[in-house]
Amino acid sequence: MLTKKEILKYHLGGEKNNNRGFELEIFCLGDKYQRLFLEQGRKGKLQNLLNYLREVENFKKLDLKKTIGVEKNGSKFTFEPGFQLEYSTKRNKNADTLIKDFFGLLKLYKSFCKKLGLKLSDVSLFPAGDIKDTFMLATDRYKIMNKYFSKTGTLGSTMMRNTNSLQLTISYGSKQDLEEKVNRLLFLKPVLLALSSNSRVHKNKDTGFRSFRDVIWKNTDPKRCGDPGKNFWINGRWIIEDYIEKVLDAPVIFDVVNKRYKAVPAEPFRNLMDSLDLESYIFHNSTIFTDIRIKDYIELRYLDNPTILLVPGMILLVENALNNGKVWKLLEGLPYKFENVPDMSQKLNTVDKESFEFWNQAIKPVLVEALNEIKLSCSRENHFFLDVLLEKIHQLGSLSNLQVSTKNFLENSTNQFNNNLIRLASRE
Repeated sequence: MLTKKEILKYHLGGEKNNNRGFELEIFCLGDKYQRLFLEQGRKGKLQNLLNYLREVENFKKLDLKKTIGVEKNGSKFTFEPGFQLEYSTKRNKNADTLIKDFFGLLKLYKSFCKKLGLKLSDVSLFPAGDIKDTFMLATDRYKIMNKYFSKTGTLGSTMMRNTNSLQLTISYGSKQDLEEKVNRLLFLKPVLLALSSNSRVHKNKDTGFRSFRDVIWKNTDPKRCGDPGKNFWINGRWIIEDYIEKVLDAPVIFDVVNKRYKAVPAEPFRNLMDSLDLESYIFHNSTIFTDIRIKDYIELRYLDNPTILLVPGMILLVENALNNGKVWKLLEGLPYKFENVPDMSQKLNTVDKESFEFWNQAIKPVLVEALNEIKLSCSRENHFFLDVLLEKIHQLGSLSNLQVSTKNFLENSTNQFNNNLIRLASRE
């Protein structure tokens, strides 16, 4: 019989070391900017990519039931449901080593793109085509999830097949430390989402949202996505028990008794607890996709892939928001209260003149001051990453960006990716 006490102990029992990591997803494209998919038993560029990583870069094949991938020294390449290529880092002790790991990833990108003739795009939402034209990785996990999400929302299939993100993983030392970090990340969502926003175009049309990916998640499954709990906005503070209650209320997708990717009747996890153990909870928790997910570490999940150019700057900003008291004191001065975060997220995510003017007048000055404070405590080598983040801050308030051209959008995104690779190479 599983108890809430056991679950709480699991969440608070993670490593106390300051471990950090990231997961970054991108689209792989062919010569004519078409999406690439892996066909079982057939040769193709994605199969050649896996072979290259194993045979040239000494990655080893992962034995996974939920996806396909390779691993080397704790870092992994895996495929998401729509064959998005995800890279997951090994554990890092500080932001500097995490950024060094990121540059190792860039070298791999350059190497296999040149060798295999691949093109890469780091937009956070595939901007063209229809979902019916996108193949899905046919594992039991993804097939069952796809069918389930077709019943819980209108955009679950789009989420699985056509979105990318940057996820940051963060450790914590105690319940107090966990809750303080999560509350800060929740408070900062309107700003961090805007800074990372990179999913405005969908089906070759301007959606009117900086991050349409955020809209997609809201239309996937509210019982297991979105807020990491209930009522905490009204209460003025999030606690770990809020998250646990949401997980327990979420219907099961798979066989949690035997921990198998097998479809079962969708009933709340809490109704089954008499016949479950902690491993069942951990298995079920892997199907929870809240803005912030708690394991025995924190997963920050609400960010778009901001483009590779902005990844180091986003890492530094989040790092300092959580661990630099002077920076946090400045960010606390953002012009909204904790309970107003949902409304502020909507306001800043909407592309209109009012939102742009509010950004310029009320948000930008606070962020500029916070970035200047971060520069005082980080190495000069990292100033470049903060400067390009500052460029994004100014762009978000530029009225010229009220309109976006969707012509050749995908081709332009791959060219931007290559240009950013060159620009970042000068910082190694």
